[in-house]
Amino acid sequence: MNSIVSIKNILFGYQEDKDVFKDFSLDIPSGVTAIIGQNGTGKSTLMLLAAARLIPEEGDILLLGKDTKEITDEEELNRTASVIYQNMEFDTDETIGNLLNFVYNSGHHSNMTDKVLINEIIDVMELKDSLDKKTNAASKGEMQRVVIAFSLLYGSPIIFMDEPVFALENHQKDKVFKYVTEYAKNHNRNIVYTIHDLDISRKFCDNVILFHKNGKAEVGTKDIMLSKEKLEEAYQVPLHLLYEREKLNRDTLVNIDKEKSGLTGKVID
Repeated sequence: MNSIVSIKNILFGYQEDKDVFKDFSLDIPSGVTAIIGQNGTGKSTLMLLAAARLIPEEGDILLLGKDTKEITDEEELNRTASVIYQNMEFDTDETIGNLLNFVYNSGHHSNMTDKVLINEIIDVMELKDSLDKKTNAASKGEMQRVVIAFSLLYGSPIIFMDEPVFALENHQKDKVFKYVTEYAKNHNRNIVYTIHDLDISRKFCDNVILFHKNGKAEVGTKDIMLSKEKLEEAYQVPLHLLYEREKLNRDTLVNIDKEKSGLTGKVID
């Protein structure tokens, strides 16, 4: 199992909670990896550390073999790994269609001479009727599909996604994730995402990082990590109650805006 991120003996905490991770080590495998676990165990923080958007106080993190403390150039960082935050909102004078073309032409796929990929992504993300809109006129679900499209069109070797489909309709969630996993394989990209939906993880990932209630994390294939025994051990509830709890969590995510768009606050998850 090849690793795209190697985390060794890190210490990291926010001002209010100094020990989110202490002497923590973990390797993130290549392919499509889901990060799951209860709220407050450190899923989103792990993702931001792995993506070099946060830097540990102690220990080392290697992102595609590069020490994250040494990646100081923003352009180099973005071209190595991109991040979709849970609630990404921004205003621009450009239309969504123009922005999609700009991102495509600025990214790793810009050497492609035709527009097959961009047209394909517009179709899958159901954005044909959104191209003439500005971002401030887009709905939350529409904007989430736009941001996913940006990440795929830019095409960094690793794309980190924090709850990327929480605002989408159920049929859109499966459609988007099916395409994302196919995109990863067809274009040799790696996807790492956090999610509360165990069914999506079961269908659309290769490997799972499973956070336990005590903050411990394990990595393995989805067949092993999403077994009844592993899930009940990690969440410390019977599996049928876990699915009921996850449904409540998903409903909450749709209705409450979490403060995750910046790095000034405490983002543990």
